[in-house]
Amino acid sequence: MLVESEAKLQEARHPIVMALKILVTVLLISWVLSQVDLDSLAQSLSNTHLLYYSLAITSHAIAFLIFSVRWWYLYKTGDNSSKYRDTFKSYYLGLFFNNFLPTGIGGDVVRILRLRKLGYNTHILVSSSLMDRILGLTSILMMGLVALSITPNFAISLNTKIFISVIAILVPVGLLFLFSDYMPRLTNFVSQKLHKGKFTAFILTVVSTLHEYRLKRPRVLIALILSIIAQYFIIVSYILVGLSLDINLSIAIYFIIIPMVFLATSLPISVGGLGVREGVIVSLFRLFNVDTQAAIALSFLYFAIILVISLPGGLVLLSNKK
Repeated sequence: MLVESEAKLQEARHPIVMALKILVTVLLISWVLSQVDLDSLAQSLSNTHLLYYSLAITSHAIAFLIFSVRWWYLYKTGDNSSKYRDTFKSYYLGLFFNNFLPTGIGGDVVRILRLRKLGYNTHILVSSSLMDRILGLTSILMMGLVALSITPNFAISLNTKIFISVIAILVPVGLLFLFSDYMPRLTNFVSQKLHKGKFTAFILTVVSTLHEYRLKRPRVLIALILSIIAQYFIIVSYILVGLSLDINLSIAIYFIIIPMVFLATSLPISVGGLGVREGVIVSLFRLFNVDTQAAIALSFLYFAIILVISLPGGLVLLSNKK
């Protein structure tokens, strides 16, 4: 009876949480737009250099293709019978739903469910998606920290330095623990202490499957390299959008700022990261004397790129008969 009550409570919370995230998105966008004159912003957007913007779209499209290959490669570690065609369609379906769901996790659920219906192993799907996220976070942090270390006279606040330092410590420590021999022991200990319901058993199996990646370090390394290459193309896309708006900013600064934007938009507080992305970009670009109007225009143009590139996922949705 208690379990049923908790389940009903969770179902009731979902619409409330989604409504709150929509409210946060609207408030953030309203705040961002209040910082500029809308007519001037429209003028800036209309003066975008189409050549640079087209190259930005191409660069980001390449990044997403590499990401789809990375997920397929990670899944093949546990199931060599997988087909890239299936992974490609599911990955872009997830990208499409990311535009409407809070954070990229919602899109991950969608792509996992589609492949699950095609007969793919659920545990491997979940563990490969988690590893996919871990490598994405690791690669973007690595690039940001390297850029930060080689950029002279980079002035940031003490709170930002502390935040970067904490993340820089937690990520490698977490990875070392995840792939250490202590993780199986912890999993066994938890499995003995907890009530062995279906959900608990599923989580423990996913953790166990995820931990098996430690035995295939060359594959994980290749996936990490793919992730770094893809993140590079994403940052290049931002740079090209900046050039399309005549934003005069050092390339190295983009490699420092964009990882922070990536971390901020990963927080589940708005729909598709909309509003959070704009607010963070405006705040960070102001540190380098970039006009607020130009920063907002850059953020909106980048979001438009995400929408355009994720359109194939909409086609997958339309072609799905179930």
